[in-house]
Amino acid sequence: MTAPLSVEISGGVATLTLDRPSRRNALSRELLNDLRSALPRAVAGAGALILTGAGHCFSAGADISELQGTAEDIAFDDALAEIAEFIRESPLLAIAAIEGPCIGAALDLACACDARVVSATAFFELPSVRLGLLYNPAAIARLRRMLPATTVRRLLLLGDRIEGTQALGAGIATYVVAAGRTIVMANEIARRIVASPRALVESKRLLNALEQGAIDLAAWNVIRDELLASPERRAALAAAKSRLHS
Repeated sequence: MTAPLSVEISGGVATLTLDRPSRRNALSRELLNDLRSALPRAVAGAGALILTGAGHCFSAGADISELQGTAEDIAFDDALAEIAEFIRESPLLAIAAIEGPCIGAALDLACACDARVVSATAFFELPSVRLGLLYNPAAIARLRRMLPATTVRRLLLLGDRIEGTQALGAGIATYVVAAGRTIVMANEIARRIVASPRALVESKRLLNALEQGAIDLAAWNVIRDELLASPERRAALAAAKSRLHS
């Protein structure tokens, strides 16, 4: 039996592929468990993370064949929330490479990433209302912090489908590219960024703190001073000067 998640670490980039193409990469309990196990290994072995789906599809969201239609289904929400939080708080630059459908819980995973490279033929939906659900309130709060109010209402209340070509203006996509090119561009971005790991880690931590609304700028200025005189910065600056004169 094929594992529902494939993991490849190469050149400092960990690529996690949701690999259930016959089920449009629906998020089963097994797949969530595999993600939960794979992410700490990716953090330990790489400087950037790409999350994508097999078979020209990101994910159709929760595997509804495993849901009961009872309060017991909250366990799925809890597992998804744990994974999304790990991605958000991880020191890695996380990039979602999205082809085809990105629906429901899959949107939560994609929005936990720092960037979303979206195919022009991708689309996004949040069908919780028509399924009789109040979507996880914490997830709605996160979406509302990162997306325009109009986009959240379109997804959540109106059940609109936001196509890939519209996703940039809607605030969902970071980049929109031609179909089949998302993983290529995601790798280009990831390999550019892994050269300055601490600067990336601290910048991501600062952005996360700002989004949560309470930070101590004095403490962050101490970190800034440390980075200004760090060997990592000197190496990056020397490389930039070398490129300037080449």
